Amino acid sequence: MAARNVLLTGCSSGIGRALAVRLAKDELKRFRVIATMRNLEKKEALEKEAGPVLEETLEIKELDVGSEDSIRRCLDSIPQRRVDVLGTKASLLLLCLQESPPTSFLDEQPLSSSQSWQSLKVHRWTQPRI
Repeated sequence: MAARNVLLTGCSSGIGRALAVRLAKDELKRFRVIATMRNLEKKEALEKEAGPVLEETLEIKELDVGSEDSIRRCLDSIPQRRVDVLGTKASLLLLCLQESPPTSFLDEQPLSSSQSWQSLKVHRWTQPRI
């Protein structure tokens, strides 16, 4: 069985970084983790924690959830734009919603909106592929 592509946002620290490392170190190698962050200058801690799995089952990419251009660039860099699992701050928010907000709602939100709401744009871009 091929490894599942897991796209995670917010991997420069906290839960995002911990989840990226845990999935990348899966002994059965079930996951290929695409760990993303807004500022690649903050990737050192993730690289250190990942150790030998870096570039084997974990890849670090730049992604600003508040920028559709950044989302597009990140997804375009993934072979066949294949994302099997998406993990964002908004993932928890989406679990609470019965339906995705309409596209017009997302387009009307200013870029200064909270990161959780901005993360919904990543879901919108990947949803047809998940």
